[in-house]
Amino acid sequence: MRTIYLIRHGEPERTGHVSRCLGHTNLALSIRGRKESMELASWFKSRCVEAVYSSPLSRCMETAEYIAGEQQRVHVEEGLVELDAGEWENMEFTEIRSRYPQLYEERGRSIGTVPPPGGESFARGAERLQDALNRILGNTRGDVAVVTHCGVSRGLMCGILGWDINRVLEVPQPYGGISRILADDDGGFRGFYEQTGVKPLLYPDHGICRRLSDRYSVPEHIRLHEAAVARLAHQWAVRLKRLGYDIDPELLRTAGLLHDIARLKPDHARAGARILRMEGYPVMAGIIQCHHRLEGGEESGLTERTLLFLADKMTLEDRMVDIDERFRQSAPKCTTPQAGENHRLQYNQAQAVRHCLESAMGSLEAADAFGTSPQASVDRKARIREWAAG
Repeated sequence: MRTIYLIRHGEPERTGHVSRCLGHTNLALSIRGRKESMELASWFKSRCVEAVYSSPLSRCMETAEYIAGEQQRVHVEEGLVELDAGEWENMEFTEIRSRYPQLYEERGRSIGTVPPPGGESFARGAERLQDALNRILGNTRGDVAVVTHCGVSRGLMCGILGWDINRVLEVPQPYGGISRILADDDGGFRGFYEQTGVKPLLYPDHGICRRLSDRYSVPEHIRLHEAAVARLAHQWAVRLKRLGYDIDPELLRTAGLLHDIARLKPDHARAGARILRMEGYPVMAGIIQCHHRLEGGEESGLTERTLLFLADKMTLEDRMVDIDERFRQSAPKCTTPQAGENHRLQYNQAQAVRHCLESAMGSLEAADAFGTSPQASVDRKARIREWAAG
């Protein structure tokens, strides 16, 4: 059994502020793309790969050179190149929709199998990529790192995961993301969704958090709420870690800063989790997925998930409040029997997590942690705004 690390290149330089159809257009890495490549290089230092292969396009070659370092050379494989966009190459999507309305609509219905005029479909690109990987395996004996592109990788992973090819856009492939493929001795490929399109870092830095909030148009008042939740949850996590709990304060802080990234969408907790999964952060996605309501029984333990849930339930806008006040404020929104039942369930879950936290910390430390001591209430809003600004 061998491992293929299938890697999407780092972020390339932009071709303007409009969205374009890019296939073989040759773009260098952006500043952010070089940073992503350095993160990949650091991740691969603890893994043994026999060889590093790359698409011939610059954005892949540069990424691969970071991974290879000074100890290895980069092998070029033409079959790793991105999908051929045909007549749509480097065209704005608004122009494509205007000039090819019928084909654009047809491709929308069958995205995986309908190619651009003169170009490749996702299905055909997947076949080409699989052939290239088989050639690479034939020329090596150990694990390999393969730097390629989003389109062909999505097509291939659809097949490996057993998905319909028309679900191709649901496959996570963020810039600098890694998909782990197991190559059987009999030539078969195996993979897992949990190991598809995963960034090398567990969570993004503060700058990327702001960038993600901008990309998904998170309003300022929601960002202030997220910052308040993040600060409270982080404070608890630091104290619990000192007590020996297996809690990652920085992971929890970052999850707090992005937990409402989809706040304006229906079922916003799960919608936000889907966004973060597509961005390459599955662990964070799992944390924020249940910040609105925990799964049954979770409230009896202290984890990143339960701490984020409680911090959210003790934060009204950008200020810390008691659980009872928070739920009094939200009760009028529950206009159906089911909504009322869910509201009561969330209240009971929040009280249960708070009880666990009080038991773990002791009454005096818990009073400070819950903001009920005089010192804890000093200029809280100013600190939250400072936190939000980074």
